[in-house]
Amino acid sequence: MSNLLLYGDESCHLDKDNAKFMVIGLVGCPEEYKESVVSDLRVILSKYIKNKYSEIKWTKISPNNTEMYKEIVQYFIDSKHLFFRAVMIDKQNIENEVYGQSHSEFYGKMYYRALEYIVVNKYKNYEEFDNYRTFIDISDTVGKTRISTLQKILVGMLERDGCGDSQFSIQEIRSYESILLQLSDILCGALQYMYRTEYQCNKLGKSQIVNMLCGKYGNCGQTIHFKNSVKFNVFYWQGRVQ
Repeated sequence: MSNLLLYGDESCHLDKDNAKFMVIGLVGCPEEYKESVVSDLRVILSKYIKNKYSEIKWTKISPNNTEMYKEIVQYFIDSKHLFFRAVMIDKQNIENEVYGQSHSEFYGKMYYRALEYIVVNKYKNYEEFDNYRTFIDISDTVGKTRISTLQKILVGMLERDGCGDSQFSIQEIRSYESILLQLSDILCGALQYMYRTEYQCNKLGKSQIVNMLCGKYGNCGQTIHFKNSVKFNVFYWQGRVQ
């Protein structure tokens, strides 16, 4: 039995936080390679900091530790066992009231947009697995019922798309417990940062991480898709076509 582990994180996912975009992203790793991948990442951390179990995250990147984060991102780029799938949502086009839905329901639907490319896999870009296990950060503020809401939405949409037989589960874990969840945080943060004025000023640190991803998978611009990459795939959601 083959299992795919998915580590989901989000950036600026609340509906009223003054951010232009919401990002929902998933780092994927086959379970059989998880142990070796985690070990490799811990080795990188041990080169730069005393405690190789320290939590890494996008907000911690600074000019003083950029080299460590660059090596972590380069490991992701080079690894044959990791990939990243994300949905980037233009928040000004969210119309929850029009569709009579809560923001939590919208969030669940967008999570499905991130997952369907992997689980439904209608374009056959990914290996098929028997089980899909998704882990998300327990410290999030969406609400106590978000797991049951997400599970209900995601399973319902899988059944709608003819994938009801797929074994799918979603659970919360603490981010400090999983370096792959932390990697997802870094990649989601990089996508969000592309649209910040700090990046346009080309400051050291975070901008260098963004430049690495843009240089490898696509050009940074006003609309960033990365849609032609299986390794680093981003869907840009713009709402209804006017």
